[in-house]
Amino acid sequence: MLIILLIINELYFLSCTKKQYSNFLQSKSKFKVVNYISVDCSACFNVIKVWYTLFEKNKLPDNVNVCFITYGEQKDVFSYYLDKLDDNPFGFYEEINQEFISLNPIKDLKFYKTVLINEKNEVLLIGNPFDNKAVMDKYIKMGVIQ
Repeated sequence: MLIILLIINELYFLSCTKKQYSNFLQSKSKFKVVNYISVDCSACFNVIKVWYTLFEKNKLPDNVNVCFITYGEQKDVFSYYLDKLDDNPFGFYEEINQEFISLNPIKDLKFYKTVLINEKNEVLLIGNPFDNKAVMDKYIKMGVIQ
């Protein structure tokens, strides 16, 4: 079983207003969803909006934590976008030295890199549930999304 390696000192904490994510992997949440996204990609912003909509509609159980690890050049545009989210429930981190992507099992994925991990930080599933019906079905079956 793969274990995800989140190196906090290589990430810069950007934003979080509702939940505290400084100890994201130390949390005992049953499920943790880690999204690795580019701030230079407008479609990636849509992925945030979809997760946010699920949160607003109470489709994310309390035992699910979601965070975004970001990379790219357009940090100002992304910060502006984050400021527009009301009551942001997610943790956002900035990748500093690309160590996270090189050490984790998502480096070969294109576009939206999403990993579902359990309370032991073991990788349960790799893939974006919004792009892949089979992945979405597994998220629903496991109770990650209601």
